[in-house]
Amino acid sequence: MFWPDAARHLMRRGDAYVGVTCKRVTAAALRQMSSRYAALDIPNDGVLWDLIGAIALACRRPGDDGLLPDLPTPERVLLTGWSQSGSFLRTYLAEGLAALHADEAGRPPVDGYLIGVSSGGFGPMGYVPVDRDGEVGWDADLRPQGELRSVPIDDPRRVIRGASVPVVQVLSEDEARHDFATQRPDSDVPGDLFRSYAIPGRGHESGLLDDRSWSIDRAAAGLPETVPALRRHQATTYLLAAVIDHLVGWTDGSLPPRVDPLGVVVPAGYRRDPAGLDFGGVRVLPDGDGHALVGLRYLELEVPVARAAPRTDGPPMMREWVEEPFGQEELVRRYGSPEGLRVLARATGEQLVLRGHLLASDLDDAVDSLCGRWR
Repeated sequence: MFWPDAARHLMRRGDAYVGVTCKRVTAAALRQMSSRYAALDIPNDGVLWDLIGAIALACRRPGDDGLLPDLPTPERVLLTGWSQSGSFLRTYLAEGLAALHADEAGRPPVDGYLIGVSSGGFGPMGYVPVDRDGEVGWDADLRPQGELRSVPIDDPRRVIRGASVPVVQVLSEDEARHDFATQRPDSDVPGDLFRSYAIPGRGHESGLLDDRSWSIDRAAAGLPETVPALRRHQATTYLLAAVIDHLVGWTDGSLPPRVDPLGVVVPAGYRRDPAGLDFGGVRVLPDGDGHALVGLRYLELEVPVARAAPRTDGPPMMREWVEEPFGQEELVRRYGSPEGLRVLARATGEQLVLRGHLLASDLDDAVDSLCGRWR
């Protein structure tokens, strides 16, 4: 989920990206898909935690002894995980495993963390037990089919605290609904460096992940063709580029911007589901177009050419987001002409650059992407 959205920016920065296969079932699927992975074996998911530390430290070793033998020794190593992998990182920090590896190596294993679309308040996946091994079945709405061990929904380990290096959390609007009870303030205090950013108008899997990638992988693994038609969310690539640069800057001592969390309305009499699955009635505060207020802002929110919303007939947990483009009459009413839209988009984009929500290097592309949707 990270690479499709971040690849363009990482490549233009000249960064190296190392993907880590860390689950027993994933290793088994890779062996089935290609003989290239015939020797890959993860006997127990508990090796995940040592894999994280060992691979991070191997990235730092120069020359042929490290993972990047043909590249310079990296200036910094950042660790990211998205969805369940993001919850792995929450466990890695909260259970003291990162601190243990730091003690063993004489330095933190990584210089910063980027945890994506993983909310500590989402019961079955928000916190992964440290002794996990194997998978339970999940239905289409990510509800567990069978017994699932997890820490209680009010366990303090679900809230990220006490990191010695910067931690940035990126939520979609859907995770913001799950996170309202585990939300914590941002912090610049040494030993507790934390930022949380929420992206309005998108759900758990609505970045740039290509449906065709699902099809190819499932066919190679001998799985049936059940590929969802995922909505594209072009703005995520611009937002994530800005977040990555803020995290890199933070490792050098430059404080990243703070962004207000999405306002969440909890209905009267609401009681938290002890399983952390039922968030019925919990909603975010919308603007006049139905888009969430505050959070990380982008042109499609500030200068909208469509309305984005989750399907009302879709699954309640893993909501499917759709867009309703404005018709010609509505576009003319709002902006007058394509040139009027471009002028406003450009001025708005410049303000987003000043606020740190958009990189100056992405301004032209973001404006062109928005204006290209005038029909």
